[in-house]
Amino acid sequence: MSAAAAREAMDPRKPWSKATLQSRISELRNRLGTDTDGSPFLPRDRTGTYRLSPTARCDWTRFTQLAERGLAHGPDTGIADLEAALDLVRGRPFGGADLVWAAARIQEMLVRITDVAHTSRPGTATRRARIWQPRAVPSYAVSISTTVQKSCTRTGC
Repeated sequence: MSAAAAREAMDPRKPWSKATLQSRISELRNRLGTDTDGSPFLPRDRTGTYRLSPTARCDWTRFTQLAERGLAHGPDTGIADLEAALDLVRGRPFGGADLVWAAARIQEMLVRITDVAHTSRPGTATRRARIWQPRAVPSYAVSISTTVQKSCTRTGC
């Protein structure tokens, strides 16, 4: 994603300044951290294009892989995959932010998480419901991460 597109995507009515975007990208880069080789998940790119490292992974992708495999095997033999999927859930999708463009995606995520929780061992759904409390996430981090996710959805990164 180009810097110009990112500035516009953060707030179409009042696009971010170049300095604001650079500051927020730097904060996001620090939050995302590095892979096992020490390379940043959001590498610096002097050309003005932002792209996640190929080593970056998404919990939602992993959740759906584990859930699909676990649900296909059923609660008796697929329980380990279902539990592993639920272990990835650390709060409400997108930090509980109210994102109009993501409302359908958030609903889909909540339904899938609930389905997995009810299919796994008794009591799991109740235990998991306690951790669905929204975490405090800066709104710009949600905006950036959701913009990156939308971009990745389109480009397959």
